[in-house]
This record gives sequence, C-alpha cells and structure tokens, in this order.
Amino acid sequence: MTQLNGGFSGSRAPFPTIGPVYQHPNEVLADRRLSGSQKRALLAEWASDACAVESAPALRQFRGVRASIDDILQALSALDLPPDPPPGAARPAQQAASFAGAAGDAHRKNLARYRRLLATPLTDLERDYLHRRISEEERMLSALQSTPAGGPAAVA
Repeated sequence: MTQLNGGFSGSRAPFPTIGPVYQHPNEVLADRRLSGSQKRALLAEWASDACAVESAPALRQFRGVRASIDDILQALSALDLPPDPPPGAARPAQQAASFAGAAGDAHRKNLARYRRLLATPLTDLERDYLHRRISEEERMLSALQSTPAGGPAAVA
C-alpha cells in the first residue's frame, strides 16, 4: 500500500477520498483503520463498471491500480464471513452439539405429538400418514444420535 498526500478525511466521509492507495483488494480488508462499511464502499466502488478497464472487462482500475474483478468480489465476500468468536465463546463443535441437541428435542417432540394423535379417531389415510411421519422422525433421530458431535448428520 502506498500513501498519497494527505490522510483520512475523518468519519464524515463513507471512505477516505485521499489516503492510502491499495495495491490489492486484500489490503482493503487488512486495513484496521476502516470500518466494515467503509471497506465495503471502497471495494464496491472498485468493482463497479465505472472502474472497468475498457480493453480488459475482467479488470478494474481504481486510483491507478488494477485488480481482477474476481479478487475484488472475493474480498467483498470475505466481509460477509462471521467474525472469529471471542475467547470463551462457543466453538463450532460446541455449537454443532448444541444444534444436534435441539434437533433431537424437536424430533422427540414430533414423535410424542404424532403418537398422541394416533390415540384419537382418525381416517385410515390420516393414520397411514402419521405412521409414515413417525417412521421418518425415528430415522432422523437415529441418524442424529449416531453422528459424531460436530459432524454432519446423514439423513436420507
């Protein structure tokens, strides 16, 4: 990143109009002085058709620096990723276990509800439907319980 004369124009501007010239979209992502919305605005301007290089449509030129549209869009996508969890927060495996527990609870509640319904007066069609649903719920619960914590549940 090279520096132009001047600095950031302050928090009133959506992004700096005079300031660093980024040599690659990843430099925009790495600049801790910019907020997420400022990074998004800079990258969006860089990706806009107004910055397209006439002889090479896959390239964009912003403040004299060329970058591929793929690199710019990849940097924009990186802004949408969830931030790293703070220390002590639930990790993905813990979150998956929590989700598996909640999903298991939902299947158990559905099974109980369907079994209660079977004790009521039903048509043959309704009874067959409930038996199919019970079978499906039992299969999904079984698959969920046989999946190691953090792994995807294979439900057919």
